[in-house]
Amino acid sequence: MDIRDEDLRAIARVWHELAEIPAAQSDEALIHCFAQLARIIGASNVFWVGAARATEVAGATEVTDDRLRGWRPRAVRHLHRDSMRDRIVADLQRQFKANTVDPQTQALVTGAGTTRAFLRRQLVDNETWESSWILNEGMRPLGIEHRLVGAHAVDPRVETYIGLDRGPREQPFAERERDLLYLFLLGCPGFHREQALAHGLAQPSLTAREREVLHLLLTDLSEREIGEALGLTWRTTHQYVVAVLKKFGVKGRLGLMAHWLRHRSNGAPP
Repeated sequence: MDIRDEDLRAIARVWHELAEIPAAQSDEALIHCFAQLARIIGASNVFWVGAARATEVAGATEVTDDRLRGWRPRAVRHLHRDSMRDRIVADLQRQFKANTVDPQTQALVTGAGTTRAFLRRQLVDNETWESSWILNEGMRPLGIEHRLVGAHAVDPRVETYIGLDRGPREQPFAERERDLLYLFLLGCPGFHREQALAHGLAQPSLTAREREVLHLLLTDLSEREIGEALGLTWRTTHQYVVAVLKKFGVKGRLGLMAHWLRHRSNGAPP
């Protein structure tokens, strides 16, 4: 790896900062991660994808017939979000559902189960890339020309991906920057696990409202105060609390916190 001492110190500082952010503030942790990676590696945008693997895929005789091997994105977040990005993500989701997959994503999932980071040219040759939908319809309309991607296996059925983008007037990503992303991914398994939990990937899926309730359950707010914060009645809030606890398989808030902290610290599957 071509990692300088100052690079290592910068990445280690991000690991420490993420570990210090409370569990209830997973959104803030992700935004902080984006901002620091954009600064350290150099990128105009950073995005995160949480993916889960299905045991069965509609339209495929077996998961092995599926070009993504059963993997599907379940949550997508961007450092800079806008309506065009949302539309392109929706288009991409429809293509995945139809088993039409861009060459970079297809190549990336072949390494599922490991921590990995790749330059685009390591995954796709120039000719294939120049004619791909993802470049011409998914990236260039957003002013993106260069992409660096990495992935971390949370458990056998959940992975998280981080991508960094640069515009046409910027330099392509180099090996040093790939190694920095790999180092970041490798050194913070608790962060990846926490994001998977917060986005409903490492347990039965949470609705958007259940996810909001989950974040507040990890604070010292009472159920009544949670309801006030979300504009809900106490009865409705309690129904959401019961649903969240049931999905995590725990009996109360103490069990939820113990579950969260256990998997945050050791990265073991829930």
